[in-house]
Parts: sequence; structure tokens; C-alpha cells
Amino acid sequence: MRELARAKNSGTPGVVVARKPGEANPPPDNAEGRIRSIDQGGNLLTITIGSDAGLARGHTLEVFRLGPNPKYLGTVEILEVRPHEAVARPMKKGAPLQVDDRVASRITGIK
Repeated sequence: MRELARAKNSGTPGVVVARKPGEANPPPDNAEGRIRSIDQGGNLLTITIGSDAGLARGHTLEVFRLGPNPKYLGTVEILEVRPHEAVARPMKKGAPLQVDDRVASRITGIK
């Protein structure tokens, strides 16, 4: 376990480190995309970025909505990754997510 923590602190790419449930785990590179589709129960969603943007299973992304009333919507966890899309699930039930809501590894400010 110490070796994993040491690898994480050194920034070794491709090393997955154990984390507590609900803990943030953003990808190392800045990644931004949109929600492409949501299942009927709102439990799974497909996003427009995948391994091409540096995503891997277990990463987390922040979800937000822009427009006249910008809103932070929560966090999703990546469950499955393909080159140009990924499947994620909301980590906490909050405001309902919608197609075209944005996802990003970091939110630096809403303009």
C-alpha cells in the first residue's frame, strides 16, 4: 500500500491508487466533455470523452450546467471507458442531470 501511495505522490501515470468511496479522483490531465445520454432511472450516463482525454475507470468528474443560471450538480464516477466515450454514475443523488450538462476534471470558474 505504501508503494501505491508513493507512486501517486510521484505522479506515476497509469497507477491506480485505492481510495475511499465518495472520494474525488480526477484524471491527471484537464478533461472536459458533455453528457451524451442518461438511462431512464438516471443511474448511468454516457459522456462525450473517454480514454482519448485521459479517463480511466475509477476517475471522478465534476458535473455542472451553464446558461442563464449556472449550477453545480455534483460528481460522477467513471465505470467503463472507450476511446471516445465513457459510462459513469452519479456518486450522490442530487439535482437531476440532463443531456448536454458539462463534465470536467476541475472547475476553475464559471464565466
